[in-house]
Amino acid sequence: MEVISGADTTSGVPEVAQKVVAAQSEALRLAKVALYDTMMLAYVSAYEGNEKCAVAPFDAELHAGGYAVIKLAIICQAEYVA
Repeated sequence: MEVISGADTTSGVPEVAQKVVAAQSEALRLAKVALYDTMMLAYVSAYEGNEKCAVAPFDAELHAGGYAVIKLAIICQAEYVA
């Protein structure tokens, strides 16, 4: 789960990205943490089959669009992770 939420390193941010991270506002860092927490809660709830967890019906167009956004995010972040 650490990898999914972006917290999979114990040594901190890679040197090539430290200036970028340091320049981020406190509001942006807080928003990222909130999104990671929300994402992990949804993942665990779905994985455990929590019936209180609302699940949207499958929509092929939305799924394809979401997949494209995820791919784009990975491409954009590649320069910081590499």
